[in-house]
Amino acid sequence: PALNFSQMDSSIISDTVLSSLSQSSSLDLGTFNALVVIVSKMLCREEKYLVSEVRVKKLVEEGGDEALLTSLHSSLTCLLTLLSSQNSPPDVLTQLLEDLPLPPSHITSLVSTYTSSLPLIRSGLTNTTTFANRRLINFAWRLDYRVRSSGASMNEPVFLCNFRTVDNEGVEREEEIECGIAGVKDMLFKVGQAGEVLK
Repeated sequence: PALNFSQMDSSIISDTVLSSLSQSSSLDLGTFNALVVIVSKMLCREEKYLVSEVRVKKLVEEGGDEALLTSLHSSLTCLLTLLSSQNSPPDVLTQLLEDLPLPPSHITSLVSTYTSSLPLIRSGLTNTTTFANRRLINFAWRLDYRVRSSGASMNEPVFLCNFRTVDNEGVEREEEIECGIAGVKDMLFKVGQAGEVLK
């Protein structure tokens, strides 16, 4: 069933996400649209997370505020995932956004993208098998450096994150992802948002 606004506001969408979304009013419409498309393509499984991360970095290189864009990327991901998982209609999103200090053009952009992407996002959530019916039993990470052929290390470190999961039948599986500093920060931010939802 679709969530009503009061349920979302009180127990599903955290104050951290709402506060972050409010900051998007400082973005011009073009940058905001670009960020919404980046998140949408990632959630629709049209692009991988690492591609999404690269696209956000490009917006930063074009003059965007890195902290703001990273925070908004996480908040939009969290918001659209939660709404889609409940199959919430677009008017629920509209009502939520209208209570924030956002320009009407930003609201129209996000609601329009959510409306057109909802079926694909839900399909992606349904077909996600990495952790479906599985529980996390261990997490480990290590820091690596890419080495050029000349032997000089790259400027940016690479984190290798290993997740060990087990299914209902006791079968264990390992999943390893690779991400840069921005990716690790984003992951920590999202874990923090998950903690906020549980409060």
